[in-house]
Amino acid sequence: MWDQFTLIGPNGSHDCLVLDLVGPNIADIIDSHCRGDRLPSHAAKSISRQVLQGIDYLASNGIGHGDLHTRNIALEISELHLLSERDLIARLGDPEMGLVTRRDGKPLSSNIPTCIVRPSSFRHKDVQRLLSSPSIKIIDFGEAFFNHDTLNTLHTPLPVRAPEIVFGDRLNNRVDLWSTGCLVITT
Repeated sequence: MWDQFTLIGPNGSHDCLVLDLVGPNIADIIDSHCRGDRLPSHAAKSISRQVLQGIDYLASNGIGHGDLHTRNIALEISELHLLSERDLIARLGDPEMGLVTRRDGKPLSSNIPTCIVRPSSFRHKDVQRLLSSPSIKIIDFGEAFFNHDTLNTLHTPLPVRAPEIVFGDRLNNRVDLWSTGCLVITT
């Protein structure tokens, strides 16, 4: 973790963490760069092993992630933080802008942005290079918890939601094992 701070804005107070810059998440890679909606087997095995090592480390410290799925696992690109803004844009391509309009044609409210920046993605050859020897980071700890916490529910996506969550049972870091099993099957 590089930094932490609290941002106070119009929607309240938000605790923020500054973490390592990472590459694309596994779901986006599968959607955009893989045939048959699956990772190549060597990459899937390596990523699954690393996820298990990650949740083992969290569990050994009494922590559950609580929201483990393919959108919360990102490829690590070790040299990414070394790139200048210009070099990063050259690698990703120029950002695409889009105007925000109302369907009814009326003017936008003052609190609505006038344009959006569409997400960029890594080039196919860069992703294939990363998948040849993948290194991952588990991201988005917004649902993380300590095992001694009393939880009523987690907002894990339904396809990877552990039975304990569905049935309202006591929750602990074992929910991450269920989610990882689902992840292994779907990647």
